Amino acid sequence: MAAQAESGSIHIVSDLWPGATEENGEGLYWDLVKQAFATQDISVEISHAPYARSVEEVIHGKADAWLGSYPTEVEQAVYSYHHLDIDVILAVSRNDQQIQSQADLYGKNLAWLRSFRFDRYMNVPVETREVNSQEHALKMLLAGQALTAFLTPASLFEPELEISAFSQEQLTATPILRLKLLIGFRNTERGIELRNAFDQGFNLLLQQGQVQRLYDKHGWGRYRHQ
Repeated sequence: MAAQAESGSIHIVSDLWPGATEENGEGLYWDLVKQAFATQDISVEISHAPYARSVEEVIHGKADAWLGSYPTEVEQAVYSYHHLDIDVILAVSRNDQQIQSQADLYGKNLAWLRSFRFDRYMNVPVETREVNSQEHALKMLLAGQALTAFLTPASLFEPELEISAFSQEQLTATPILRLKLLIGFRNTERGIELRNAFDQGFNLLLQQGQVQRLYDKHGWGRYRHQ
């Protein structure tokens, strides 16, 4: 689908996230987006693709927007003011590293899954590398292979991949960042208009208490404003 849809609709693409963006079009994020745009008489057409490809589809005009971007993640886009959620970013490390904050990661070797760029949101310089799986990163940590920590959103962290490591208290996970999940739009006149429409609609949902009701419906806890 081309992004040149009629003004009363928007095409949004997203990766698949359990409970948030399900393949059947259900999930918390889809509910929030659809209802926010509905207040502005805009219908939402959805499609799914891996995250990096979702971004590319928007940048190249094959979709209007993608979910859910960290702030200023891509220069060729504009971003919603309101966020759908907040990602807590964990630093998973060996216990002997004693990581308590970003300061403890100064100049250290860090890894994260491909397509993440946590270094741009950190206050200290770090050495970085990308890995293809969490399991690979945790094995590197346990083997002491010149890696201080693996950074990952808490929502994606699956310690059961290395149950034995955690049961033996070899690894620990420490929160070091909180990043808002926004909607990224094409940096065009249409993209800016759609961004403004979303923010106006989401603001109405907040005022009506509907955002928290949707969070409750999906068992997502409290909507965090900051």
